[in-house]
Amino acid sequence: MYVVDGTSRIIYYPSNYTNYLWSGQTLKRGDRNDYVKTLQSWLYKAGFNPGGIDGVYGANTEKAVKEFQKKVGITADGIAGKQTYQALQEYVRTQTTVSRSNSSGSDDRWTGQTLREGDRGQAVKDLQAKLQRLGYNVGAVDGIYGKQTAEAVKSFQKAHGLTADGLAGKSTYHAIEHAMQQKIYYNQKTIVENKYKALENKVHSKDSTWEEVVKSLKTRGAR
Repeated sequence: MYVVDGTSRIIYYPSNYTNYLWSGQTLKRGDRNDYVKTLQSWLYKAGFNPGGIDGVYGANTEKAVKEFQKKVGITADGIAGKQTYQALQEYVRTQTTVSRSNSSGSDDRWTGQTLREGDRGQAVKDLQAKLQRLGYNVGAVDGIYGKQTAEAVKSFQKAHGLTADGLAGKSTYHAIEHAMQQKIYYNQKTIVENKYKALENKVHSKDSTWEEVVKSLKTRGAR
């Protein structure tokens, strides 16, 4: 038996641990047991952050449950019972299928589909390339969502006020795209400023002739 922790690592448990698995028993804020751990693991796998897999049904776990319930259109009361259990199982199965299919094709680009540690493929490679261009160290741009890529995602998320869970989904994608557009803008702005600074220096230089200044103006105007 295994569960997935907050960094998407797989943790294995002895076979008798199955006696303590959450299988739809009603759980709510204030509960503390291994059933809650299983619930928290499912939430992480579904992309909802319960704050940790500690077996404590606190405010973060309740919030994650409510967010999931809203997402799938069931009563968002923060209480995890049979209906939430079944919806979580179905949701994780669907998400896993979509994630694998999104990561398998060589022509598949990352357009905001949720990526996590363990995923492989072109979509991951696109994510790594974008992060690398923004100055975040992902290690190799190899299409493998390993620990270094997850840490780079977390660093980016922290810097941009997002939940630093290491899961790269739609909000992280949009933030990365926005950051890249800003980077392109400021790079171009710097190039233009440098060109006109060089022109200004030429205009005020005692060694420059009027013909050289006119030639510089024409060259920059053509660009």
